[in-house]
Amino acid sequence: MVACGGHLHTQAEHAHRARDLYHQERISKAALKRLSHLARCQNSLKATGNAKRLEQKLKRWRRSVGIWKIRFAALPTSDKAWAVSTGECESGNDADANTGNGFLGAFQWVLSTWRSATAEYGKGGAGSPLNASWHEQAVKAVAWNHSHPTGQWPNCP
Repeated sequence: MVACGGHLHTQAEHAHRARDLYHQERISKAALKRLSHLARCQNSLKATGNAKRLEQKLKRWRRSVGIWKIRFAALPTSDKAWAVSTGECESGNDADANTGNGFLGAFQWVLSTWRSATAEYGKGGAGSPLNASWHEQAVKAVAWNHSHPTGQWPNCP
Protein backbone atom coordinates (compact mmCIF):
# COMPACT_ATOMS: atom_id res chain seq x y z
CA MET A 1 0.00 0.00 0.00
CA VAL A 2 1.21 3.44 -0.89
CA ALA A 3 -0.08 6.78 0.29
CA CYS A 4 -0.79 9.18 -2.54
CA GLY A 5 -2.87 12.30 -2.26
CA GLY A 6 -4.13 11.35 1.18
CA HIS A 7 -5.39 7.85 0.34
CA LEU A 8 -3.86 4.38 0.21
CA HIS A 9 -3.81 2.07 -2.77
CA THR A 10 -1.56 -0.47 -4.46
CA GLN A 11 0.31 -0.10 -7.72
CA ALA A 12 -2.02 -2.72 -9.22
CA GLU A 13 -5.02 -0.53 -8.32
CA HIS A 14 -3.29 2.39 -10.01
CA ALA A 15 -2.75 0.41 -13.18
CA HIS A 16 -6.33 -0.91 -13.17
CA ARG A 17 -7.84 2.58 -12.73
CA ALA A 18 -5.58 4.04 -15.40
CA ARG A 19 -6.56 1.28 -17.89
CA ASP A 20 -10.27 1.85 -17.16
CA LEU A 21 -9.94 5.57 -17.78
CA TYR A 22 -7.80 5.09 -20.88
CA HIS A 23 -10.30 2.76 -22.51
CA GLN A 24 -13.31 5.05 -22.04
CA GLU A 25 -14.63 6.51 -25.28
CA ARG A 26 -15.25 9.93 -23.78
CA ILE A 27 -13.15 11.19 -20.98
CA SER A 28 -14.83 13.67 -18.72
CA LYS A 29 -13.00 16.50 -16.98
CA ALA A 30 -13.27 14.55 -13.73
CA ALA A 31 -11.76 11.48 -15.44
CA LEU A 32 -8.93 13.59 -16.89
CA LYS A 33 -8.27 15.00 -13.45
CA ARG A 34 -8.23 11.47 -11.99
CA LEU A 35 -5.89 10.27 -14.76
CA SER A 36 -3.57 13.18 -14.08
CA HIS A 37 -3.62 12.34 -10.38
CA LEU A 38 -2.81 8.69 -11.13
CA ALA A 39 0.11 9.75 -13.34
CA ARG A 40 1.51 11.95 -10.55
CA CYS A 41 1.14 9.08 -8.08
CA GLN A 42 2.84 6.67 -10.48
CA ASN A 43 5.76 9.08 -10.81
CA SER A 44 5.88 9.40 -7.05
CA LEU A 45 5.81 5.61 -6.67
CA LYS A 46 8.59 5.28 -9.22
CA ALA A 47 10.67 7.90 -7.39
CA THR A 48 10.04 6.12 -4.09
CA GLY A 49 11.13 2.83 -5.66
CA ASN A 50 14.27 4.45 -7.07
CA ALA A 51 15.10 5.95 -3.68
CA LYS A 52 14.65 2.58 -1.98
CA ARG A 53 16.86 0.88 -4.57
CA LEU A 54 19.51 3.56 -4.12
CA GLU A 55 19.37 3.17 -0.33
CA GLN A 56 19.76 -0.61 -0.64
CA LYS A 57 22.68 -0.14 -3.04
CA LEU A 58 24.36 2.24 -0.58
CA LYS A 59 23.86 -0.23 2.29
CA ARG A 60 25.38 -3.05 0.21
CA TRP A 61 28.32 -0.81 -0.73
CA ARG A 62 28.94 0.17 2.90
CA ARG A 63 28.87 -3.49 3.94
CA SER A 64 31.20 -4.58 1.13
CA VAL A 65 33.62 -1.67 1.49
CA GLY A 66 33.18 -1.53 5.20
CA ILE A 67 32.76 1.38 7.52
CA TRP A 68 36.31 0.84 8.79
CA LYS A 69 37.77 1.45 5.32
CA ILE A 70 35.79 4.67 5.18
CA ARG A 71 37.02 5.70 8.63
CA PHE A 72 40.61 4.81 7.71
CA ALA A 73 40.39 6.86 4.52
CA ALA A 74 39.22 9.83 6.59
CA LEU A 75 42.33 9.77 8.79
CA PRO A 76 45.05 12.37 8.24
CA THR A 77 47.85 11.22 5.93
CA SER A 78 50.35 11.12 8.80
CA ASP A 79 48.10 8.75 10.78
CA LYS A 80 47.61 6.49 7.77
CA ALA A 81 51.38 6.40 7.21
CA TRP A 82 51.94 5.61 10.90
CA ALA A 83 49.39 2.78 10.76
CA VAL A 84 50.93 1.22 7.65
CA SER A 85 54.51 1.42 8.96
CA THR A 86 53.60 0.20 12.46
CA GLY A 87 51.49 -2.65 11.10
CA GLU A 88 54.32 -3.60 8.76
CA CYS A 89 56.81 -3.56 11.64
CA GLU A 90 54.59 -5.57 13.99
CA SER A 91 53.20 -8.25 11.69
CA GLY A 92 53.87 -7.46 8.04
CA ASN A 93 50.36 -5.91 8.10
CA ASP A 94 48.81 -9.35 8.60
CA ALA A 95 45.43 -8.76 10.26
CA ASP A 96 45.26 -12.47 11.15
CA ALA A 97 48.71 -12.71 12.76
CA ASN A 98 48.78 -15.02 15.77
CA THR A 99 52.28 -16.08 16.74
CA GLY A 100 51.17 -17.78 19.95
CA ASN A 101 52.89 -15.24 22.21
CA GLY A 102 49.66 -13.53 23.34
CA PHE A 103 49.89 -10.72 20.80
CA LEU A 104 47.27 -10.75 18.05
CA GLY A 105 46.50 -9.11 14.73
CA ALA A 106 48.27 -6.61 12.54
CA PHE A 107 49.28 -4.41 15.47
CA GLN A 108 50.02 -7.31 17.82
CA TRP A 109 47.31 -6.33 20.26
CA VAL A 110 47.17 -7.67 23.80
CA LEU A 111 43.61 -8.92 24.20
CA SER A 112 42.83 -6.62 27.15
CA THR A 113 44.04 -3.57 25.19
CA TRP A 114 42.00 -4.60 22.16
CA ARG A 115 38.87 -4.91 24.28
CA SER A 116 39.49 -1.49 25.84
CA ALA A 117 40.04 0.05 22.40
CA THR A 118 36.89 -1.60 21.08
CA ALA A 119 34.89 -0.27 24.03
CA GLU A 120 36.37 3.20 23.55
CA TYR A 121 36.42 3.56 19.76
CA GLY A 122 33.56 1.53 18.41
CA LYS A 123 32.07 -1.89 18.12
CA GLY A 124 33.36 -4.54 15.77
CA GLY A 125 36.06 -7.19 15.99
CA ALA A 126 33.93 -9.14 18.43
CA GLY A 127 36.25 -10.14 21.24
CA SER A 128 39.52 -10.39 19.33
CA PRO A 129 41.50 -8.47 16.75
CA LEU A 130 41.55 -11.69 14.74
CA ASN A 131 37.84 -11.07 14.08
CA ALA A 132 38.51 -7.57 12.74
CA SER A 133 39.72 -6.27 9.39
CA TRP A 134 43.10 -4.60 9.02
CA HIS A 135 41.32 -1.26 8.58
CA GLU A 136 39.40 -1.63 11.83
CA GLN A 137 42.59 -2.55 13.67
CA ALA A 138 44.40 0.41 12.10
CA VAL A 139 41.71 2.96 13.02
CA LYS A 140 41.65 1.71 16.60
CA ALA A 141 45.46 1.60 16.80
CA VAL A 142 45.71 5.23 15.61
CA ALA A 143 43.05 6.35 18.11
CA TRP A 144 44.71 4.36 20.90
CA ASN A 145 48.11 5.79 20.03
CA HIS A 146 46.73 9.34 20.24
CA SER A 147 44.95 8.86 23.56
CA HIS A 148 47.53 6.56 25.19
CA PRO A 149 50.94 7.78 23.97
CA THR A 150 52.81 5.65 26.49
CA GLY A 151 54.54 3.50 23.92
CA GLN A 152 52.15 0.70 23.03
CA TRP A 153 54.35 0.05 20.01
CA PRO A 154 57.83 0.86 21.33
CA ASN A 155 59.80 -1.11 18.72
CA CYS A 156 58.14 0.47 15.71
CA PRO A 157 58.21 4.01 14.26
